[in-house]
Amino acid sequence: MRRQATPNGPGDRRQTRPASFSPFDRLTDNAAASRTWPAPAANGTSAELRILFGVNLRQARQKPELSQEDVAAHAGGHQPYVSEVECGLCNVALETMVNLSDAVGVRSGHC
Repeated sequence: MRRQATPNGPGDRRQTRPASFSPFDRLTDNAAASRTWPAPAANGTSAELRILFGVNLRQARQKPELSQEDVAAHAGGHQPYVSEVECGLCNVALETMVNLSDAVGVRSGHC
C-alpha cells in the first residue's frame, strides 16, 4: 500500500503560508521579510517584482471597477491566471504584462 504524504509531513516540500499573511504585507510591513511565503528568489528580486506587478495590476483593475473576468477576457487569458498574477504567484511573460496592462487601461509604452 502506498503511503500518502501528509501536509508538512515527511516528504512534503510545499511551503505553507500563515493564515493571516497576505502577499501585499511584504510591501508595507518590515516584519514580512522573515516570512517564508511566497518563497523568495535567490537574490530576492524576482519575487518582489512579481508581487509589485500584481499589486499594481490589482489597483489599476479596481479603479474602473473591472472584474478579473473582464481583464482576462480582454487580455486573452483566464480569470484564475489573473488572480495568480495579482498575488505574485507566477512568472509573467513580457507580452502577457503588456496585454494585462492594456486590459486595465494602463499605457505600457510598447510600440
